[in-house]
Amino acid sequence: MRALISVSLCLLGIFMRATEADTCPREWLQYQGNCYGFFHKLLSWHEAEIDCQSYGRGTHLASILTPTETLIVSKYISAYKKEKHVDVWIGLHDTRHTGIWRWSDESTYNYNNWMRREPNNLWKSEYCVALRASTEHKGWIDAVCKKPKAYMCKHEL
Repeated sequence: MRALISVSLCLLGIFMRATEADTCPREWLQYQGNCYGFFHKLLSWHEAEIDCQSYGRGTHLASILTPTETLIVSKYISAYKKEKHVDVWIGLHDTRHTGIWRWSDESTYNYNNWMRREPNNLWKSEYCVALRASTEHKGWIDAVCKKPKAYMCKHEL
């Protein structure tokens, strides 16, 4: 009887993990096999990346890889009306100061939506990327990594 109960509990645990893997955390957006979480708490880029990673394996600051994904993320952020004037960290960075932009989740960097005259690395101190509030969170700017901003996390289902 104990063996049957143990097997039943193991199967239940496997089923529960499979079910959890098919859904996003509460209040996160699910879109094309990814989950997006918007956080209005203001953190530096590095602090935001660490916080994103705390949500589980494979979770990082968001990579935005297509024009459609740009629009989806913009609409999701705009649902938070009070965050209208806050820039939002995404996962693109050049924290090694090499002039090569990389996504924190290791996605290939082959799409961008830089605002005009960006990236400009003003005062040689802007190595992280944020969605600009004044563009409805569609345009990208490089920014000082230590500056606190809201942030967007992403992970695959």
